[in-house]
Amino acid sequence: MVKGEKYRGYIASKRVYFYGLKVHIVCDEEKFVHEFVIVDGRTHDLEGWANASFYYLSEGDKVIGDKAYMLRMGGRDEKGRDRVGTY
Repeated sequence: MVKGEKYRGYIASKRVYFYGLKVHIVCDEEKFVHEFVIVDGRTHDLEGWANASFYYLSEGDKVIGDKAYMLRMGGRDEKGRDRVGTY
């Protein structure tokens, strides 16, 4: 699909490299897509969301994601893990 170093990414949790694009999606409990971002493989996840608006989030809404997202949001789950953030 895509070639070149621009599209070469790394998945740390799996310790593998890949060539391609990343798609980040924000949806609600009813599976309605509010926002999505498509970036090349080498772009860090947080960079992809740097210009996201999150305008649809209300105070108290929960955001579920991996460690990178949750460190940005500053939230932890009930076991103290960086997994669920409250907006």
